[in-house]
Amino acid sequence: NSIVGHSLGGYYCAYIIPIQTSFSAFFINDASIWYNSGDALTHIKQNLPKGYNTNVYITSGLKFDGPDVMVRNHLNKIDSLNVLLQTYPNINLGSKSYPNEHHLSMYLYSVMDGLTYIFEDCEYGYISLEDDITLQSYRAHYKKTSERLGFEFAAPLNGILYVGYANHNQKKWQNAIDAFEACYSKVENDIYVNKALAECYKNLGDKKKSKHYN
Repeated sequence: NSIVGHSLGGYYCAYIIPIQTSFSAFFINDASIWYNSGDALTHIKQNLPKGYNTNVYITSGLKFDGPDVMVRNHLNKIDSLNVLLQTYPNINLGSKSYPNEHHLSMYLYSVMDGLTYIFEDCEYGYISLEDDITLQSYRAHYKKTSERLGFEFAAPLNGILYVGYANHNQKKWQNAIDAFEACYSKVENDIYVNKALAECYKNLGDKKKSKHYN
């Protein structure tokens, strides 16, 4: 539920922020905010509630050819949009300018950088065997991400598996069991997972469960 717009498409992205209900992330790339006397700025000021919650990434290419007055107006209007959206405390706002890229060449960089910024917390990162992490804290990370993005982003099963390995390595037996069993339906034939579960239950004194996994 993200929308990407470049040039006049970027103007469109900015203009619809106050009146749409479909998107929770807006990528506004070298937008023609100057279009129609900059009415997108006026439209946002008049119609966007101060408590509005969304994600916006704004970019601009600085290597322009053309009359200086037109270039400055184009870039100033983009800056004005950035400054305006900074007054909205619940908007997750990122921005970047590309000194060596022009209106067309900056687009690919904008898309890659924008996706990296907006969806950065969708990847928890590498889980080492020494990390102090539980299934609950791992899922809480993705719950927070989901709330920010406006749609559910479930904790990856592979990550849950590594939460199990980390806790097993640290002899946190119940934490390891919680994680392993949360993803067990996908790894039930994995001999290492079954061996780890057997050891966890053995150390907790549950011989019946230990034998089941051994």
